[in-house]
Amino acid sequence: MRSSCYQRVKFEVTVLAQWLTWNTWKVKLSVATKFTRGIGDLRKMSEGQELPRFSVAFQPIVNVEHNHVCYYEALTRGDGGEGFLALTGGMSRRQLLYFDRLARMEAIKRAAELGLAATGARLSLNLLSPVDGLKYSALEMVEMAESFGFPANRLLIELNEGTHFKPQVLQHILAEHRRYGILTAIDDFGSGHSGLNLLALSRPEVVKIDMVLVRSIERDFIRQSIVRAFTNVCDSIGIEVIAEGVETAEELMMLKQLGVRRIQGYYFAKPSLSGLSVSELEAHGIDCASGAMDVSHAASWSR
Repeated sequence: MRSSCYQRVKFEVTVLAQWLTWNTWKVKLSVATKFTRGIGDLRKMSEGQELPRFSVAFQPIVNVEHNHVCYYEALTRGDGGEGFLALTGGMSRRQLLYFDRLARMEAIKRAAELGLAATGARLSLNLLSPVDGLKYSALEMVEMAESFGFPANRLLIELNEGTHFKPQVLQHILAEHRRYGILTAIDDFGSGHSGLNLLALSRPEVVKIDMVLVRSIERDFIRQSIVRAFTNVCDSIGIEVIAEGVETAEELMMLKQLGVRRIQGYYFAKPSLSGLSVSELEAHGIDCASGAMDVSHAASWSR
């Protein structure tokens, strides 16, 4: 009797497991189909007007303390080399939101094709901020990444500091990201109007110093003082600092002296349409495939 009961329970558990497995794959297939079709559909959905053609370039962000790539920022480039602002000039808000979503989908798809996650680096994506205000959900970003086989917890989402954020919207976006292990960066810090107030309200995992503060910093004591003080503040509260637009060895040397350990700019590599800039990085002694995450990320997830 016990044997018969055991066999019946075993059979029911097996059937249930098969049903769950099948339905899980059905959901994954549905999500993948949704976003794969979406790339083509989004080009034509924007008010009956086809969106401009573009490609995705990747620029590395280097941890100069441990000599490895910690992020690759995805950048939109038109057929003539135009950047995002040039491509979107004159678009309506509706068209701009479609194009922004399409650009992120293409970036994730291309990153997955290049095996970016296997290098240990994160993919950095720009987000029009705030795109949907309090209706914003990171779940779509997660589904988008998983549909192309890219792990969502290897994403960094950049929000531009020049945008005037409502505090509750910004806090909602960061909370949504943290729910899924996605990091958030404030981009172009120092170019907008929010300043330290924005930092206190949002507490992002990463802040990117605008290139205006970086350019020829080795010759400007005031900017050196600002960057040193700001880096010390960020270090004390567990926020990573990235210096953007670094072009010369002199800028790099000074930034390292000021305590900045993560560097992005032409000094290491220009944005590349063909790959992950491996040869340029290796020429500087940078490890492109260490498989190691930045050590500070573990602390970021715990906040």
